[in-house]
Amino acid sequence: MTKKKTNILLTAFLFLSLHSISQFHYAALLDTVKTTGFYNIPITPELSSYLKTDLSDLRIIDGKKQPVAFISDIPSARKAILPVLLHQEIIKKETIDSKTILEIANPGKSELSNFIIELKSAAAERIASLSGSDDKVNWFAILDSLLLHKSGEYNNTSHSQRINFPPGNYKYFRLTISNDKKEALNIVNVTSFDISPSIDINQFFFDNPAPSLSQTDSGRYSLVKIINDKPYHISRIKLNISGPWFYKRQAKLFTEMKPGLQETWNSNSHIALTLSSDEFSPYFIPFLKSKVLYLLIENGDNSPLKIDSIATAQVKRRVIAQLEKGSIYSLLLDNPGAIAPDYDLQHFRERIPDNSVINIKNIIALPQPETITSKKQTGKWWIWPAIIFIALLLAILAWKLTADMKNKK
Repeated sequence: MTKKKTNILLTAFLFLSLHSISQFHYAALLDTVKTTGFYNIPITPELSSYLKTDLSDLRIIDGKKQPVAFISDIPSARKAILPVLLHQEIIKKETIDSKTILEIANPGKSELSNFIIELKSAAAERIASLSGSDDKVNWFAILDSLLLHKSGEYNNTSHSQRINFPPGNYKYFRLTISNDKKEALNIVNVTSFDISPSIDINQFFFDNPAPSLSQTDSGRYSLVKIINDKPYHISRIKLNISGPWFYKRQAKLFTEMKPGLQETWNSNSHIALTLSSDEFSPYFIPFLKSKVLYLLIENGDNSPLKIDSIATAQVKRRVIAQLEKGSIYSLLLDNPGAIAPDYDLQHFRERIPDNSVINIKNIIALPQPETITSKKQTGKWWIWPAIIFIALLLAILAWKLTADMKNKK
């Protein structure tokens, strides 16, 4: 069946049942159910833009306009994503002139994004650089300049400093520390603190379409306006900052602005962030939904940061429902006054097996009661004939859909 026919069928069906779905603004028809069983319906970025962040305004109805029980689920919550401490092998450590060179082996070529450098009885600041190589002959820059600083964790005999860098899987890493006529640091151990290499954390997120940005620097603040084409759900945000080399700033994320920057900064934000040149990982934030976001950065006496791009993502979620072969199912979306339904199915979520994915065909806007009421008040004589025509059209298209399904068999 063509997309045009599908739209007509869904519109006609939902128009006739408007009295039972009048508070929902949009609807979507599910793909054909090929086999009876449980199905996953992914909450894609497109679908999320029509739903609350808690999915309380989502409903599933069958061809008889009856509600279908479902549960919501986050696939990543069923997997163990535990950080692990990886011990790294130091294959070379030497001090030449005013530089200390440390080479670290990564024989399995695991993807690494940080080193934790343990220094014996030291709390010092040094400028360093990091490079990578697969043959120890040709070296390539990873970080041109990084700061080993005094802050960190201490015990009785050592001090640990974490170095974050863009993920890389070089066979060898080389840390070059500039001592600048000072005594060399005594590096006793190197580890990496990371998610298990066997798990790609990105597989648990949907990337949202890239937003547009505008940045305004004023006094002690920088305001970055983030504009999405739709109000997508967001639970992760990543900033690409090109300068300056070293920075550590406080920032806050807002969904609306107050009359002034200082008033906005002092108001309630969605989340507070620390932007640092030592941090390359995305920021995980509580779920929000907004077409426009405002990132307010406190610069103090420093020059403004240059924000080149911002990427957002949402953790993958799905709803699971039992669907019958040959039946027609629709999703109802966007009801501001809706509360989450209470189905018995939630008590049996651990017994629901892994299941197939079923997608939506398209999303359409539903006619609203006030629109129909206003038409009736105008005394238009053609309202009832139009309803009868739609009923006949629905019957014809339903018959056509049944015939198409039989032909496919």
